[in-house]
Amino acid sequence: MTEIVTRQYAIANGLGKYFTGKPCRKGHIAERWVAGACTQCVSERKKELYQENKEQVLAYMKVQGAIYRKNNPEKRLENSYKWREENRGRVREQEKQRRLVDPERYRNIARKHYYKNLEKQRTRAKEWRDSNKGLINYYTSKRKAAKLQRTPKWLTEDDRWMIEQAYELAAQRTAIFGFQWHVDHVLPLRGKCVSGLHVPTNLQVIPGVENMHKGNRL
Repeated sequence: MTEIVTRQYAIANGLGKYFTGKPCRKGHIAERWVAGACTQCVSERKKELYQENKEQVLAYMKVQGAIYRKNNPEKRLENSYKWREENRGRVREQEKQRRLVDPERYRNIARKHYYKNLEKQRTRAKEWRDSNKGLINYYTSKRKAAKLQRTPKWLTEDDRWMIEQAYELAAQRTAIFGFQWHVDHVLPLRGKCVSGLHVPTNLQVIPGVENMHKGNRL
């Protein structure tokens, strides 16, 4: 229960509120501001004013928020990072739902981010490869086995030449553009619903980042 504090004592000691234990004219037994108003009455009146002027208040807050963000970019990033760290599960779930609604938009965002930070992405990829050589060897051998298993015996010499040309084209584009290009299987070799073949008509040369985002999906 709140301790009884007189208005005179609150003023003398620099307190913002006092408490008499007596109800205000609206029946609230609550603290009062030293100016005399009941804190609960003030709170309820603020809520009423907000509802009466909701559109104007939100518009004002939007403008003020934009001004603050413009003038405090570092603080904004700090607060954003802190909030995301404290709400990782919520953030992951929100992003998952957004990707399901508009997957193409998120692929474009990832693609732009990759090319914008190309050198950083290369450094990170190299560090990961250096730290996970065993895992890379495992997946490489697994992929080679899948490729051999899905390379039909009826391929002609021309078919094999066309496959070689696809890999040469990927290497040429990598050298010309400065980022990785991959030979992708349109129908994945190890898809969940369908498995394609390692044949010329099932190959396409695309940027590596797009191939990695595509994964085993069609």
